[in-house]
Amino acid sequence: MDVSPNQLLERAKERFTLNDFFGAIHLLEELTDRGRAYADAHHLLGLCYHLAGQSERGLELLEEALRINPRYVEALVHRGVILGELGRIEEAAAAFAQARHVTVLGRDGIAAHHAGKLANHHAPLVEDYAEAGAVEQAIAPHRADTAIGASVT
Repeated sequence: MDVSPNQLLERAKERFTLNDFFGAIHLLEELTDRGRAYADAHHLLGLCYHLAGQSERGLELLEEALRINPRYVEALVHRGVILGELGRIEEAAAAFAQARHVTVLGRDGIAAHHAGKLANHHAPLVEDYAEAGAVEQAIAPHRADTAIGASVT
């Protein structure tokens, strides 16, 4: 049975909650290898690698999450935490400052945190359109999310 990207992500989140970081890594690597992963998958994968003792790899994956979505507050905060633990204090401070800036910024009267939640609700719909071959319809909700500054996680 073919498992959807959303199912893989949900299973990975379950593994993460159970502190099974290697199990979560396995599922998230499968998801990212498909090329259909949102910033949320890269973010969680980065956390898993960090918690599994591979902080540098974790940072690389957080950077990928931020490349996909530069306004992803949780990825910025976790990047700051990891940098701080690695003794890279100035870089950590910059990541935290950027997270504060993004949190306050928001667009169209929607705070970044709430816009991110809305984007997360749109993500399964986008995936369903894409699986049905309706690419333009899949892109429309994503454009709306990025227009309001959502996390698109």
